[in-house]
Amino acid sequence: MNQPVGNRQSLLDKAKAENPSALGALLDQHRNELRRQAEEQIGHRLQARVDASDIVQQTCLSAVRAFGAFRGTTAAEFAAWLRRIHDQNIHNVIRDHTAAKKRALNREEQIDHPDRRAGQIRHPCEQTASAIAENRERRETVRLLLKQLPQDQQTAVRMRHLEGKALREIAETIGRSESAVIGLLKRGMQELRRRLNGGDAGSRG
Repeated sequence: MNQPVGNRQSLLDKAKAENPSALGALLDQHRNELRRQAEEQIGHRLQARVDASDIVQQTCLSAVRAFGAFRGTTAAEFAAWLRRIHDQNIHNVIRDHTAAKKRALNREEQIDHPDRRAGQIRHPCEQTASAIAENRERRETVRLLLKQLPQDQQTAVRMRHLEGKALREIAETIGRSESAVIGLLKRGMQELRRRLNGGDAGSRG
């Protein structure tokens, strides 16, 4: 439910008079609108991976940091300024998520098709029976090697690079922090590449 414009104007005037609690109260009155805006823009496809409330919180933090540069004087000008900040934050989240998903797909292709990195992958109609068999064998080798990683590394690599999951989802699944997940991914991929290049699919080292 929207608050009266007069109330927002009063809070804005107090905030411009360097009253931090007034700015916080003013931002709180915009939270529901900002959440609806985020949910509409990220769409159903990303809502399972992106929390609209997190974007709203980031926008409020951004507004607090940038408020000294706000030159408007009316509640309507403040609302428009806040929406611009929110639009940019939503755009950044969608961009970062899309880029992360593309990187995950590229890594999966590189693992399954090592020749693709050198631009040597051929059209399926041009591949020989031996090349097709080799690709299948390579994929099976990757699956076997993945199972040999420590459980947390295995889960992190599978969820990130084969399923395209967000770091937050992986962290919640395995009960670790996002920074710990990043470490697991780095070590897991290094070990997977080492084993793949060394051909020691049967080793447990």
